[in-house]
Order: sequence, then C-alpha cells, then structure tokens
Amino acid sequence: MGRRIVIGVLILVLVGAGIYLFLLRSPVEAPSAALATVTIECDAWAGVSADGCGAWGDRLLAAGPPSRTFNMEDLERLRLSGAPLGLGACRVAYYLGRDLDRPVWDDETDCGSD
Repeated sequence: MGRRIVIGVLILVLVGAGIYLFLLRSPVEAPSAALATVTIECDAWAGVSADGCGAWGDRLLAAGPPSRTFNMEDLERLRLSGAPLGLGACRVAYYLGRDLDRPVWDDETDCGSD
C-alpha cells in the first residue's frame, strides 16, 4: 500500500514538471544577428536555449523570404514553434510591425537544435 502511494506521488510530480516545462514556461527570445530589427522567439516546446533560438532563426532569415508577399526589412518578429513531444514538424511564423498579432507567413521548417 505504501509503495503504491509513493509511485502515485512520483507520477504526479513528473506530470507536474512536464506541464511546467512544456506548457507554462515562457518563450525564449533572442535578438537576430542577421537582421537587427528582428526579435526571434522560440516557444517552450522547441526546447532550445536563447543562443540556439537565435542561431535557428538566423539560419532561416539568411535563407531569405519564404514568399514575395512581404519584404524582410519590414519583419519585426520571427516565432519558432517546436513539435509537441518531438512528433511532427516545427513551424515558423513571420510577423510584420504593423500587425504583431497575425503572422504574414506561416510555414513548416526544420527543427532547430542546441
């Protein structure tokens, strides 16, 4: 009986830690080295540090715009989302200064790593 209680408590602690690490933790932000006006933001699911987030975003920025619907000079934020539990593809969203609530472009991308 005591052993079941200990196992139950351990499971609850692990679930709580997982919820904190992946759902409640705030995103990581890093300035872009490729474009000075851009802030790169990686969500908690991405599992990268600030340096890894910046390098991941700078790789995408160096590749140029994914579309001709906007100019890279107008870009203010790049948001990178990791795949939950490593399942599926990662996503990148490009935000312009005139509307930081809606991405001007959203697409799948390679997943960054630290």
